[in-house]
Amino acid sequence: MRALFFITFLGLAPAMWSYMLSPGELIDGEVGVGDAYLTALSTLALLGVRFPQTMLPLLLLQFLYKLLWVGFVGWPLAQAGQIVPMEDDLFMAMAIGVGLDLVIIPWPFVFTRFIRSAFDLKGGGV
Repeated sequence: MRALFFITFLGLAPAMWSYMLSPGELIDGEVGVGDAYLTALSTLALLGVRFPQTMLPLLLLQFLYKLLWVGFVGWPLAQAGQIVPMEDDLFMAMAIGVGLDLVIIPWPFVFTRFIRSAFDLKGGGV
C-alpha cells in the first residue's frame, strides 16, 4: 500500500500543485473541481506512505472514482466510438489504476474493519 500511495503522490502532486499555483489563465470552475480534488488526493497520499492503514479510505475513494469513471464515462465513450480504449491514455490510466487498486487494497481488512463493523450491533463498530 505504501508504494501505491507513493506512486499516487509522485505521479500527481508535483504536476497538480504546479498547475494550481500558476495555471497561466483562470481555471474553469467545473474543471477546477476535478483539479482541486486531484491536488488534494495526491497531497494526502503522502500521509498514506507513513500511515497506510489510517489512510486506507483514501485508496478506497481513489478506487471508487476510477471505477465509476471507467464504467460510466470511459466505457460509454468507447461504445459510442468517441474513444478507442486501448489507445486513449486517460482510459488506460484509469483502467490500470482500477486493476492496481483491486490487487493492492487489502480487501479482507476492508470488509472486517469497515463493512462488518458497520453492521455490528454490539457497539464495537468503527
